[in-house]
Amino acid sequence: MRLTYGQALWSTGRRDGALAEYELALQLAEQVGWLSATAYLLHNIGLVHSQVGRSGPALEYYRRALAASRRADLEYVRTVTLNDLGTLCWELGRLDEAVTHLEAALALNQRAGNAQGEAVNRSNLGMVLRQMGEFAAALDHLNHARHTFEQTGVRQSEVGTLDELSQLYAQLGEHAEARATAERGLALAREGHDRRTEAALLATLGSAVLGSGSPTEAAEMLRAAYDLAREVSYPYGAAAAVIVLARATLATGDPAGAAGHARTGLSIARSGGYQSLVTEALTVLSTTEPEVVAVGAEPAGR
Repeated sequence: MRLTYGQALWSTGRRDGALAEYELALQLAEQVGWLSATAYLLHNIGLVHSQVGRSGPALEYYRRALAASRRADLEYVRTVTLNDLGTLCWELGRLDEAVTHLEAALALNQRAGNAQGEAVNRSNLGMVLRQMGEFAAALDHLNHARHTFEQTGVRQSEVGTLDELSQLYAQLGEHAEARATAERGLALAREGHDRRTEAALLATLGSAVLGSGSPTEAAEMLRAAYDLAREVSYPYGAAAAVIVLARATLATGDPAGAAGHARTGLSIARSGGYQSLVTEALTVLSTTEPEVVAVGAEPAGR
């Protein structure tokens, strides 16, 4: 009952309450030797820690979940844990590790004939490969995932894939397609009342608009994305949004404002261990504050 209640709290965004219930349930499951529940709860606790930016505890719980799922022969728990571990490694900038975990999850889902799970893994692989510059492979995975989600009507998963496709189109210089795709994803996120994903899509849309040459319009979207991400306790999303806001602000001719936003993003990214975002923030600062010339350097005044 505590596990189920925790799930209900988590699904409504009440992560602190969910974590408390999961931890109590884990104690009970371990006391009675219920290994399958133990594995499931270890994954869930890791997921909550990951979502609120506590990457160290998240990694530890995911590793414990993998060990428990092997002992209990719970392939489903092992598969979802590998997937979530892969996305966490992506957030931390550990891209090779992310690919290893996601490909392992994909192989398990393919073996089980789980098309929905396979599509989730492919969407996440597309996300990682896009950041690694492997655009053709990323596009293949993302299109495969999008087709599956459209066929099955799983809107929440489709939204995440649209987010990644928009970012990929932007990297390829297809800014009109990037904007249209982000707008589609944002509409679906709002339709599903998924505020965390709405924050992510607002930031992606802002980035697409910035790429098309409208920095003032982009800045408005990015401020809204940053505010919403903070409101729903989504530190990765907040950092990503405010760093792109720094770029938009710089494009409007306000280097001091851009530096302030970049420092905010840098602080959040460092707290969460989001190395790729640390690099992005420092790149902006190296333009606005030339003394910041190396990744890892502290900006002036800090």
